[in-house]
Amino acid sequence: MQVFRLTRALFIVPLFLAGASVQASMLGRAVPPPAGEVRVGPGQEARLLEAVAAGGVIHLAEGRFVLSSTLELLADVELIGAGHEHTTIRIVGLREGALGAVQAESEGNVTLRGLTIEYMGIEEARVLYVVSGHLELHDAVVRGGLGDQGAGVQLAWSSTATMRDSLVTDNEAFGIALTGEARAEVIDSRVTDNGGPGILLNNHSTALITGNDISNNDGFGLEAFGQGTVEVVANRFAGNSWSGIAVGQTSRATITGNLFEDGLENGLMIRDQAHAVVRDNTARNNAHSGMITIGQATGHFEDNTSTDNGYHGMFAGEQSSPTVLHNTFSNNTWMGLSVNHDATGEFSGNTNEGNGLDGIFCGSTGAASISDNFSANNNRYGYGSYPEAACAESGTRFKDNRAGELGTID
Repeated sequence: MQVFRLTRALFIVPLFLAGASVQASMLGRAVPPPAGEVRVGPGQEARLLEAVAAGGVIHLAEGRFVLSSTLELLADVELIGAGHEHTTIRIVGLREGALGAVQAESEGNVTLRGLTIEYMGIEEARVLYVVSGHLELHDAVVRGGLGDQGAGVQLAWSSTATMRDSLVTDNEAFGIALTGEARAEVIDSRVTDNGGPGILLNNHSTALITGNDISNNDGFGLEAFGQGTVEVVANRFAGNSWSGIAVGQTSRATITGNLFEDGLENGLMIRDQAHAVVRDNTARNNAHSGMITIGQATGHFEDNTSTDNGYHGMFAGEQSSPTVLHNTFSNNTWMGLSVNHDATGEFSGNTNEGNGLDGIFCGSTGAASISDNFSANNNRYGYGSYPEAACAESGTRFKDNRAGELGTID
């Protein structure tokens, strides 16, 4: 995945059309921006604030712009830097009552492109706080959120955003947070090394998360915790200190084609009364289980691969009731597929192979329907259960399980 893509276009303009602009350039004078646009250089912070207040398109030259207080974006405005490596806006203080170092309250559009935005103040703050309107964030770096609410980007109320080819990193709280009824698309970006979840969806917020690297966050990679919906497609979740994804409360999620690896807990977790459709994902080398359902969660898990995890390939516990079809659970330290507590659901057509204990396990008072699976080369039983378990097992095909096909575990 190429996170930062800078596109350069060459325009060949005939001299008779270029007119005075070309002549001015040949004479060594700066070419003026198009009508309605302004250019601002480092050291011209007062001019920058005037231009922002007026709105329009503002071109920021290479260099660092240092602002002593919140940058307020109240009008439709487009800030275009020379690239995130070259143009930086640094905010070192907050306006009284402001929650963000950059605070957008436009009823229209705010675009931030080709620049780094960093907060280096001492008061708790989000770096970029969107109260209203629509945000376009492109080829940008956002860093420096401070305190328990110190998100890199936070969308509130019914604000919206499209974030593309950007990096959100080194924030003390969340990387990106959506609250209220906010809506966002996060595309081809990196959300890494934040002090809380990489991405948080709360309340009734909704999001499309696709093509991103969401890694090394001190919390969940992505947490959907409310009543909203999220579509998660073709991302990499790696090295997060909790699960790669957690979907909770009554949230709804579609999770397709992602990689969950090297997490310090689970690859993905569906909990509470949440529901998720989980297809074509790979969970590997996570410290706990690859995939887990708990609480009263439901879900449809199909054509996933969960391998080399520290506990189970798939764990269904508490009162959860997932449908788990045609997945591969292999080489996990404990069980390939484990149904525990009072979990129910349907588990059919799965391959459970090479696991450290049982290929399939039914424990506690689990009462799931387990049928037509394949269980082979596991280090204990092909199918193991506690005496009190009430799972209905049928049609399992067994091969070369070390302790036998079926076993009761006291």
